[in-house]
Amino acid sequence: MAKKRKKAKKRSKKRKVKRVKTKVKAMKRTGILTSKKQAAYTLSLTGGIIIFVAGILALLFSNILPTTIIGSYVDRVVSVSCGALILLMTAVIRRNAKTAGIIILLLSVIALIFKPYGFIMGPVLSLIGSALLLIRK
Repeated sequence: MAKKRKKAKKRSKKRKVKRVKTKVKAMKRTGILTSKKQAAYTLSLTGGIIIFVAGILALLFSNILPTTIIGSYVDRVVSVSCGALILLMTAVIRRNAKTAGIIILLLSVIALIFKPYGFIMGPVLSLIGSALLLIRK
C-alpha cells in the first residue's frame, strides 16, 4: 500500500512539473517571460515617462517657476523630446534590443545634461534599463 502511494505521488509530481514547463514555454513563445528584457523595458518606459512629464510640467509652469530651476525654453523642449524618444524606443526593444539600448542610453545622458534633469530619477532609471539591454547576451 505504501509503495502505491509513493508511486502515485511521484506521478503527480511529474505531471505538475510537466504542466509548469509547458506553461513557461507558452509564456516564452508569447513574449511574456523574458526576465532581463522585461526589466529593461519597464525601467526604460518608467524613466521615459518621468522625463516626458518633467518636461511638460516645466513647459506648463514656465511663468510661475524661475528659470534657474526649470532652465530655458530650449532645455524644456529638449527634455520633452528626449522623453518622447525614449518612450518610442521602448516600443522598439522587442525587435532590436541592442540598437534601442544604445539610443536610450544616449537620450538618458542628454536628459541628464539639460534642465529640469528629468527629475533626476527618470534618466537614472532609463540608464539602468539601457545598461540591462546592452549587457544582455
